[in-house]
Amino acid sequence: MSSLATVTFAWAAIYAYLCVFYVLLYARARSAREYLSFGLMAASVSLYCVGNGVYVQTSDPTTAVLAVRIGDVGLFTAFAFYVEFLHQMLGQKSRVIQAAYAYAGLGLVLQAFNLFLSDHATEPLYSWGPAIAFPSRTWIGQAYLIGAFVFPNLATVAVLRPRGAAQAAPLGAVSDFGRWFLRATVIGVSVAGGHDVLVRSGFGIAPAPIDHARLCFGFATSPSLLDRLSAPS
Repeated sequence: MSSLATVTFAWAAIYAYLCVFYVLLYARARSAREYLSFGLMAASVSLYCVGNGVYVQTSDPTTAVLAVRIGDVGLFTAFAFYVEFLHQMLGQKSRVIQAAYAYAGLGLVLQAFNLFLSDHATEPLYSWGPAIAFPSRTWIGQAYLIGAFVFPNLATVAVLRPRGAAQAAPLGAVSDFGRWFLRATVIGVSVAGGHDVLVRSGFGIAPAPIDHARLCFGFATSPSLLDRLSAPS
């Protein structure tokens, strides 16, 4: 097994552990739905990593296509859970959450009908690191992936836009460094996500950094999540 595949599968195992941990926390505190959304987001990212790990390791075209489709399912559902998680952490309600789930559901349906992958090669714009070339996408697949990147980022900007001191309260007793680290990881996930969209659309040949960036996001948000366990109800 290649080093890249080994690391990717290791991340998948860590995300799976985070899923179990936070789903069990939700079972203990049913009113804190952010535990559930974070756990499900971790499960989706774990699935995404499994797909990437299988893809970089296999030499069989059929297995490669299956791996890409598995990764797509993880990617589509992860962004919807991410949007809901951000809203819950900051105590906000919005129809954006329902829209995110509807968009993710649309992606799953289009994927089920195999409308995302194309037999026609897309000319890559750049290449770096291990030469991983994902299958080319149809214009439907490319348009959907771009939307899957833009949608959660617009939601992130809307939710994290400063609105005064009241917005900081839901984050709990987190240090200034913790808040800075959280913002930095959100930006990192956004940049890594944009890069992965290009790669999975066939415009680039490179590894997937979002596997690593989301792990930092998990570390950054954990203090706020765990702080809620001891907060008075």
